[in-house]
Amino acid sequence: MTDARPCRWSWLFGALALAGSQTLAKAQETAGSLSTTFGPSIEEQGGEPRIPILPDGTPADAIALNLSEPIESLTQAIDAAYWSNPVILAERARKRSADFLLPQARAQFGPTIEYELSHGYRRDRVDLPTDDLNISSGWSSSASLVLSQPLATFGRLRANEQQAVAAIEFQEHTLERAEQELLYSVIVAYTLLIRDRNGLQIARDNLELLSRELSDTRARFEVRETTRADLQQVETRVRLAEAQVAVATSSLAESEARFHEVVGAPAGDIQPPNPLQLPVDGLPEARAHALENNPVVKAAHARERISRAETSSAVSARLPRVDLRGRVDLLPVTPYSNDLRQRGLVGEVVISGPLFTGGELAARVSEARANNDADWRLIDAASRGLVAEVSSAWRNLEAQMNAVESLSFAVEVAEAAYQGSLTQQRAGTRTTLDVLILARELLTARTSLNVASTDAYLARARILLALGDIDRSYLLPNADIYNPAAHQEDVAWSPPIVIFGPIFRTLSVIGRPKFEDRPSRDGYD
Repeated sequence: MTDARPCRWSWLFGALALAGSQTLAKAQETAGSLSTTFGPSIEEQGGEPRIPILPDGTPADAIALNLSEPIESLTQAIDAAYWSNPVILAERARKRSADFLLPQARAQFGPTIEYELSHGYRRDRVDLPTDDLNISSGWSSSASLVLSQPLATFGRLRANEQQAVAAIEFQEHTLERAEQELLYSVIVAYTLLIRDRNGLQIARDNLELLSRELSDTRARFEVRETTRADLQQVETRVRLAEAQVAVATSSLAESEARFHEVVGAPAGDIQPPNPLQLPVDGLPEARAHALENNPVVKAAHARERISRAETSSAVSARLPRVDLRGRVDLLPVTPYSNDLRQRGLVGEVVISGPLFTGGELAARVSEARANNDADWRLIDAASRGLVAEVSSAWRNLEAQMNAVESLSFAVEVAEAAYQGSLTQQRAGTRTTLDVLILARELLTARTSLNVASTDAYLARARILLALGDIDRSYLLPNADIYNPAAHQEDVAWSPPIVIFGPIFRTLSVIGRPKFEDRPSRDGYD
């Protein structure tokens, strides 16, 4: 049975967050199910994408999608899931949410202006030396306007910006991984549905074959050409075949439900899936390609950059900072009346920094460094897991291709043997039991070929998932895709940041702590 679960190394997101296509073609044709190899030509079968993307990169859930129409091709299944799956829509929303981290961080480079308005009542009672009382009271109002502009923060603000950039990259790779896992799940659901439909047809063919054998055996029993034991043997096999049809029907119902869950639309008269073509020719090339393109490793690197920026920010917090402050006040001369007012204007350069914090800042630096070390080790873990997954998937594909080749030959031989046994049975040189045994072998060979053909196809999909290439742009190179960068570019610089940010942003790198990149401990780079 094919394992449709995500690959074993996908847990790293929580810790953060091929040859032989002609043989497969022959086997799939024999099984009556799958086509040969899935490549960039997938849209040749399904036609134009059902849903285009908006020019500004906004999510496609704003567009009406008719999910009541039955799916008939893998292209349509990918389109329906890609534009309507709630998990993917949620991940895209999280990515858009993360995009706003960058303008928040960049806004800190520019000035901030705050105001304060007050209106209140005050009453003072003063005891005079003459034992008299002086009581003053009244209502008054005041207004203040405060401007603050950081001049030099010794890396604080720059670290915040780097942390925001890394957080956006991490969420982008998380979204990329979620989209690839979705497309992999669509391919799995699609091919397993074809497998179970073929399995049901094979079970029905076997039942029909045994039913004809039962009819012939009964006719020969009536003329005393066979025994009751032979008749009972055939009847037993017929009952077993009926049970197999019932089990295959149940399995197909589960596959139909799973398909609807993943794709979001019912399956119609689906066609064989398009060929899957691998962008690499050998296992060493596949390993290198995966380490460079897989979003799990990319996300691990982004997560390490986040904690590295956090370390830089923690170190910068122990250093001084320089700010420019301006203040405009409109105050009453006395706090008991608004009759007389005074206006004040203050401009100053303020240098501030911690003198003694009881070891808190030093502990924060140590904490940040330890977190960064943990994230760096997760890069090694992701690389090791990815190399192991690529190797396992590649060897599995080779095994499945060999199995398909052998089973294709086995089906041909079993079919010929069974047909020959029928002729020999009529001539009296074969018993009923011999025919039943050959019928069972034919059933086993056809069923095994059906499963192996599916597994060989999914083995290619598993390799593409490990390589990081099972995305919409690879499967449908001419189709519209969701562009997460469009929203990020729109919000990265707001007008006030454009005016003031670049001016003071250059000053923020003065005295900024630097952390050099470290090589991978496992030597996979």
